[in-house]
Amino acid sequence: MLKNIFQIIPVPNEAPQVSYALGDHPFILQFKYLSSPDFVINQTRRTEQATKYTRFLNVISKSRVFKSPRYNTNFWALKTADLDNWSSEWTQEGYILKNFENEVKNFSEPGDLIKLTASDIYYNRGHVRSTSDFELPDDVEIMLDKIFSLDLEKYKKFEIACTWFSQNQYLWPHSSSAAFIAIISSLESLMDKSGEKCKCCGQPKYSITKKFSKFLKDYVPDIDKMPYEENLIYKTRSDLAHGADLFLSDLEPWGFFSGNQKINQDSLQRNTYQIVATALLNWLKKN
Repeated sequence: MLKNIFQIIPVPNEAPQVSYALGDHPFILQFKYLSSPDFVINQTRRTEQATKYTRFLNVISKSRVFKSPRYNTNFWALKTADLDNWSSEWTQEGYILKNFENEVKNFSEPGDLIKLTASDIYYNRGHVRSTSDFELPDDVEIMLDKIFSLDLEKYKKFEIACTWFSQNQYLWPHSSSAAFIAIISSLESLMDKSGEKCKCCGQPKYSITKKFSKFLKDYVPDIDKMPYEENLIYKTRSDLAHGADLFLSDLEPWGFFSGNQKINQDSLQRNTYQIVATALLNWLKKN
């Protein structure tokens, strides 16, 4: 439980579970909100709170955290229970618990607590998806307190940044290029947009590229050890956003062995994700 604001608890033992380590494991997020007699207002308030908490946890946690989709989504799914007789089924995405109550008066007893790991150890390997049990850094409450104590302007910036950062996980399976734009946009949300001009010539004193580079140096301590990424990140983002280029994984999705260019692009995207995740955390710590 985190300061009596919200808590994460496991689903009941009898609930549907994932039988693989690398899967989307369900959990219950309980939180407080201002209740209303009106069903629609209550639903809206629950959705608002759940969305914000999952976005914040996406930045603080190494694990991917997300809620149910905004709209009903249907897709073709393989039915593989019978290995000799595979079939396809048009089905709806979603997860449901029988006898689940949307509203309870008090937090449920949490049972086993989530493991908390020293922050420096927790982030030692970056934001790498784990195959072990869900855990959080030991400063998670401090980080959440910092989010909720930000002044209005900084809170809005961070909320936008978290939203862009969370979009990355939805976009990446469909478009590496769009996911890359989203992840860089999360940092742009935090950057100073003021246009300081030279007193002599009246021209902008710093270009957006220089501001981006300075932002990385301020909030990513080891960025100098990644000169390839530092030099390419914003140029790549600009080329993708303005239609000058596409990642080969989008342009040639059939090319699983497309040579060094695709290998370099994939590496750039993975490393950029780590850089951005680090920058978001350090920005929060310093604000």
